[in-house]
Amino acid sequence: MRLLFDSPPEPWECAVELDAMRAHLADRSAMDATDSDHAAWFYGAGSERPRWVGYAIAGAWLASDLGLDAEATIEVPADVV
Repeated sequence: MRLLFDSPPEPWECAVELDAMRAHLADRSAMDATDSDHAAWFYGAGSERPRWVGYAIAGAWLASDLGLDAEATIEVPADVV
């Protein structure tokens, strides 16, 4: 939403500290997997990942001044983020 409306980050985009995000980045095998666990990445369900870490990682990437518009970010592969 930030790219469309120039709004502040949503709570879930900034709920996890940078060190925690780094500690929970996916390794190569997770990036290549076709059975990603959305609930674990984005809600912390059934995992040791912090709640909302997936949103925080994506939010940090979007905030890094990519020079992309909202449309250009729609189909960015996860390993790019």
